[in-house]
Amino acid sequence: MRICPAGPDLSASPRSWDGFLLPSTPGFCVILLVHRLALASLGEGVLSARAVLAVRSRTCVWILSIFGEHPIAKILFVITAATHWTLADGTKQPAGFWAEEALGPYAVFKDAGYEIAAATPGGVPPTADALSLTPDFNDGPEGAERMKTALREATELAHPMRIEDARIDDYAAVFYPGGWGPMEDLPDDAASGTLLTGWLASGKPLALVCHAPAALLATLDADRKSPFHGYCMTGLSNAEEIQNGLADRAKWLLQDRLVADLDADYREAEPFTPHVEVDRTLFTGQNPVSAVPLAQEVVKSLG
Repeated sequence: MRICPAGPDLSASPRSWDGFLLPSTPGFCVILLVHRLALASLGEGVLSARAVLAVRSRTCVWILSIFGEHPIAKILFVITAATHWTLADGTKQPAGFWAEEALGPYAVFKDAGYEIAAATPGGVPPTADALSLTPDFNDGPEGAERMKTALREATELAHPMRIEDARIDDYAAVFYPGGWGPMEDLPDDAASGTLLTGWLASGKPLALVCHAPAALLATLDADRKSPFHGYCMTGLSNAEEIQNGLADRAKWLLQDRLVADLDADYREAEPFTPHVEVDRTLFTGQNPVSAVPLAQEVVKSLG
């Protein structure tokens, strides 16, 4: 049986394996052969999903290095497409994704050598919350200008695919930035719920920060059951939403829903201090200042 093309076609179109983009080269062929032999002799069921991911990732890099080849790993950002958050009285609070929670992790992943792709509900270009680009939330005017520049330069985020078009096999991990926007569209987005359920089953890291864990509510089935039931997690706390000034006007608060609907083992730190929780392959961050530490934990888990 031939498992790779011969002659000049060895550098043909790239393929994806556990989030690495791999060309049809000799190294790629050896990876497939080793993987098939390992599964035949051992079987993935013997190892935990996280262990399988770690072994695969390291094996991929090691084999390709022998042939002088290098994989290109990709991270998928799933971002809200909402431009407002509807409050209990019907008021539409201007919203979107929080710039710090997307652009800080974006820089962490890029610095670690990862490529970035983005997806949103309907493939709609996402909107950064205008507040998140102001001097008040960026340590002054210079910080605000740096954030705006970073947003302009993160061109991948401005050209998203539809969530349902994202293939888990094409990415090493998924990252959900927060903001008030995710409270509007992601709790009821079926495509995002399906993606999260599949991602958890894949054993690959999935990370959500601040309000983004609201997306986990979309994994509830008709019987109100979720594969994330009972997981240890964090997200924006009730205390932080009160400090934001919208808690008494919100239809519901994130902390309350995570506990009530997912029976989450919810954990929080002091308001607006860095806090990350890791439970198996689920990585969550509490607030905007937790976004970069959260991305760093994901990079660490990928080896």
